Amino acid sequence: MGRDSQASAPKGIRAALAGKTLLVSGATGFLGKALIEKLLFEIPAIKRIYLLIRPRGGDVPAQARLKADIFSSPLFQRLRTREEGREGFEAFLGGKVVAVEGDLMQVGLGLADEDLRRLAKEIDLIINSAATVQFDERLDLALNLNTLGPQRLLALAKSCLRRPLLVQVSTCYVGGKLAGPIPEQVLEQEQTISHLRGDANLPPFNVDEEIRHLFRTIRQIIQESHHPERRVEIVALAREQLLNGQAASKRQGSRAANGGQRLAEVSFEAARGQWIARRLVSEGMSRAQRYGWNDTYTFTKALGEKLLVRDHGAVPLIILRPSIIESSLREPEAGWIEGYRMADPMIAAYGLGKLRKFSSRREVVLDVIPLDVVVNTLIAAMAHPPAAGHVVYQTASGSRVPLTIGRLADYIFEYFRDHPMRTRKGQPIRVKPWRLQPQEEFQRHLYWRSFLPVKMLHRVLRSLAWLPFAPSLLEKVGKLRNALEQLRHLSTIYAPYTNHSPLFETKATEKLFDLLREEDRQRFNFSLADLDWEHYVKEVHIPGLIRNVIQAERPPRLTAISPVPLADEATLAAWGEAPIAEMIAPASMVDPLTEAEFTLWNETDALEEDVAGIGMGEARDQGAAAATTLEELEQAEASRAAPLPTERPLRLRRRLAIPAVPAILAPQRRSPLTFMQVAFRDFIGVLGLIANRVYFRSEVTGLDHLPTDGAFIVASNHCSHLDTTAVILSMGPYALRACVVGARDYFFNTRLKAWFFGSLLKAIPFDRQGNFIAGIRQCREALMNRTPVLIYPEGTRSLTGMLQPFKLGVGVLAYELKVPVVPAYVSGTYQALPKGSWFPRPYKVRVRFGPPLTPSAATAEDDRDGSPYTAYVTLVRRLRQAIEELRDASATPA
Repeated sequence: MGRDSQASAPKGIRAALAGKTLLVSGATGFLGKALIEKLLFEIPAIKRIYLLIRPRGGDVPAQARLKADIFSSPLFQRLRTREEGREGFEAFLGGKVVAVEGDLMQVGLGLADEDLRRLAKEIDLIINSAATVQFDERLDLALNLNTLGPQRLLALAKSCLRRPLLVQVSTCYVGGKLAGPIPEQVLEQEQTISHLRGDANLPPFNVDEEIRHLFRTIRQIIQESHHPERRVEIVALAREQLLNGQAASKRQGSRAANGGQRLAEVSFEAARGQWIARRLVSEGMSRAQRYGWNDTYTFTKALGEKLLVRDHGAVPLIILRPSIIESSLREPEAGWIEGYRMADPMIAAYGLGKLRKFSSRREVVLDVIPLDVVVNTLIAAMAHPPAAGHVVYQTASGSRVPLTIGRLADYIFEYFRDHPMRTRKGQPIRVKPWRLQPQEEFQRHLYWRSFLPVKMLHRVLRSLAWLPFAPSLLEKVGKLRNALEQLRHLSTIYAPYTNHSPLFETKATEKLFDLLREEDRQRFNFSLADLDWEHYVKEVHIPGLIRNVIQAERPPRLTAISPVPLADEATLAAWGEAPIAEMIAPASMVDPLTEAEFTLWNETDALEEDVAGIGMGEARDQGAAAATTLEELEQAEASRAAPLPTERPLRLRRRLAIPAVPAILAPQRRSPLTFMQVAFRDFIGVLGLIANRVYFRSEVTGLDHLPTDGAFIVASNHCSHLDTTAVILSMGPYALRACVVGARDYFFNTRLKAWFFGSLLKAIPFDRQGNFIAGIRQCREALMNRTPVLIYPEGTRSLTGMLQPFKLGVGVLAYELKVPVVPAYVSGTYQALPKGSWFPRPYKVRVRFGPPLTPSAATAEDDRDGSPYTAYVTLVRRLRQAIEELRDASATPA
């Protein structure tokens, strides 16, 4: 197997890693962030962590991305708490975490000479968690990042003075289509999965020649796109794009005319690029399946493993293979997840009542592993490196605590049956048991019952485009057709994972756990002995998915993510003949494609759609940006309520500036409070005041920060139902006339609750899952009547008492109405009445108000492009910082 085992004597993990210097790639990803947080939290004696980060754009260096993309994440909240607030957190980091500008896809990692010398002198460990994990990725991108990227890190390791350990994060699914047990070992150099499955027609495999062949194929595809015989296909794509652009122009009026004209000008080049991308995807999938792998992702990861095992030499090597990584089981909080993972788009669409069938069989085992289990395995492996050679660890659940797709579907149904999602109008979405069908039956039903009728209707409407109603209807039917095409594609690429049950052996991983000291088994637990799947799915994963992804408005990136361009034909020609070493050795890359080629990726991304809103991110954002009437904006918001499978670039998120917002906030008449409402509110206020003063011994500071004149918003943290009474009754003269924003799906989901909270208490219903416009209107109405409004930017109560991601609603409201926002922090209510409890315990409650933030002052410094969306984001970021400072001040003894 070419593997050397570790020493048998137990060794403490924290002692083994203390004083070490690490280089981590992929630090901005899901696994990378969690790894950094765990290392800093549990092993503060680590000397330094270098993070290899690709600079974005021309003016956003790696160090800025370090703060914006990594340390601004709520994932680091427990570390901030331990270090006594933001200032202590930043002081702790100091020079411990350093961003290094580089790019895993560039020859020589794109490192400056000074950085290269520094890293070569200091590094003890290199961890590579960077990869493109899209199953049907462009072949050129997957090959360069997943296969050659690890080789470039290996070249760096060989140049280092300390002979650092190299840890490569791969995937269990490099086992491809193999059935039965998948061992913890790398295939022999001349073998592929098809060889192991008995295909005698394939010659022995040569990884170097295969990589050169793939680069020659990429070059040929680009050259072929210029051939006259391909012009017919490309013109057909261009015509379809142009028709879509014209339909959008007619619907949106003259405001979108310039956009339609621009689309016409670049449509052919964009279509050519789209044709190239499709061919690269198709060629990668075809080549992978020829050799027995499921897709381009697993194929290129397997090639990367082969190269590392062959070439690592004296550099000790660990290959960690996780299965399907999902939300954390325990740390840093239960259910933490960032972005949609493999099964999550389907779970979200099912909960929204949009997806009732999918391709699978009930008895198939879906091998899922929680995030923190993978992180702990990785850290334990780092602390126990092989003396020489290499070792492979597979962290998987199927061989120890298998979870069948049938059981998973039952748990998902039971959760959404008991905790339904809500429509735009606040009505519960009733779900039926998830129906699973074999791949052939699912594809057959989807084609004959859905796709073919929609395709025929689309053709008919195109022939009737001259009719007045045709453009709008054609656009809707076209979106549905694209959605169904996407669903067919998803079911195809997911089929190997949802219709096949590989069994990943974990003997080496279990042996590693047995090697740990008892203290390390507690701190870095990756045993699955006590894993309860029902608890994980229903109490941890789905609530975390809803809280962190479906409902959360993720903090935007500093600039747009530019699509990775193709290398030019000269580079591809050289790589099609050169040894592998020349693809990783220091050299300069050739200029990327032209601006028109860049336009290709920007324009064609908007065509990605699927059924029930899976994958429609950019098209929905464009719809919101182009809206010129309230009706259009409401339609755009309704479509955006569906979940997105991946985070989208700020390039289109910035279009959420929504120029129609001021019109939405037009004043409406507010009905006066009745005598019964006034009397009831006074009665509730007196009871609450007594409870606050006597039972909770409440304490208020910063009351002088409340504005004495005009409307204002109070924004507070939220971890208990006691927060509202604690904050409002602490507002002195404003207490009896302030109102609070409440979740429509919780406080207004029955007639009785709607009458009690809405009619009697005058709470404002706010839709957390669908159309937020009605809630904004009512908030505006209250503020225009000089009524203070209490808003919880987190949108829901915290399960842990720590701050959650903030939503943008408070930023939109404050910025558009130019009203100040008073930050507030409540402590003690979580201990008195946490989420899930029914009766409060006596505990001292403190409310602290901070200086008000005015929209103009809060957004002036960071408003680089003048975009309203940028101003919303900046205001919410400043608000969160202010609440964190209040929290830190509350934790400091007087």
